[in-house]
Amino acid sequence: MLRERARLELARAYFVTNNLTASENLFNLVLVSNPPANVRQNIEAFLQLIEARRDSQSATFSWSLASQLGADTNINSATSNGLIDTPLIGEIELDASGQETDDSFTNTIASLAYKYPLNRNQSVDISLNLDQNGFQESLALNSSWQHVGNNGWYQTVAASYSEIRYDTNNGGRQNSLRDTNQILLTGGVTKIAGPYTHTASLYHADENPEATAAGKHNGRRFTGLAYSLLYRLNAQHTPYLRASVQDLKHDSEHPVFFNTVREAQTEALTLGWFWQYRRNFMLSAQASYTKEDGNIPLFDYSRFKYQAGFRLQF
Repeated sequence: MLRERARLELARAYFVTNNLTASENLFNLVLVSNPPANVRQNIEAFLQLIEARRDSQSATFSWSLASQLGADTNINSATSNGLIDTPLIGEIELDASGQETDDSFTNTIASLAYKYPLNRNQSVDISLNLDQNGFQESLALNSSWQHVGNNGWYQTVAASYSEIRYDTNNGGRQNSLRDTNQILLTGGVTKIAGPYTHTASLYHADENPEATAAGKHNGRRFTGLAYSLLYRLNAQHTPYLRASVQDLKHDSEHPVFFNTVREAQTEALTLGWFWQYRRNFMLSAQASYTKEDGNIPLFDYSRFKYQAGFRLQF
């Protein structure tokens, strides 16, 4: 017992001094001795940190291709109500296209990422995403900073700029007025505890309309809090859960609901599964539920979404 404790202390010392190979060897020696469950979990957390630190020690380029197929009970995030009361003309009947619509969808994203290590604990990550799903297209530039702490703790700060454009085939000019440019800032903490990975994050975004006159009411600000839990079942399978709550406020009065600036709260829950079929090929499946309630009933909605897909990385 004393020998294993001494090995653990020495392994931690090697880790602090960045002698990763020696640290990994000693941790694995202690694992072979079948230590108590809490000790095993701490060792596994250190081994994951060693792997992450190795990955961050050299500048790298990588690219990936991800594609998903799914079904959505409310793909246009619209109300289920057929009649809406407006302050200008009273009660109006919504056209079918303005009500919730269920449909299937596909989504494909190609990403190019560059990672530059500043030191053993910090790095700058920049990625470029091309996203097209038929209903909405976006071009995004992302950058992030991560600090590796002690005992499985990570801190992350990220920023992104996105240009979001909507399909004008069906919605015409009304859809083009929804086009926005978004700046998103995120800060988060992650804790690895054995097979569990807990992450909490706080984010804020500003979306400015491309059409600054007629589309001004589509400009908005939102702030949210999210939590996720991943459980590493084994080397291939990782089920996960995500939950979030978000407050939203638009920049100006809605043109139909005059004297009212739209505000809303959105709650979301997601359950999913990652299957690392091969080193660079992952399959995934998830189901999610989203509900939004606000001060303008026209925009209240709920939706279920189911999807499955793959991610290929090089």
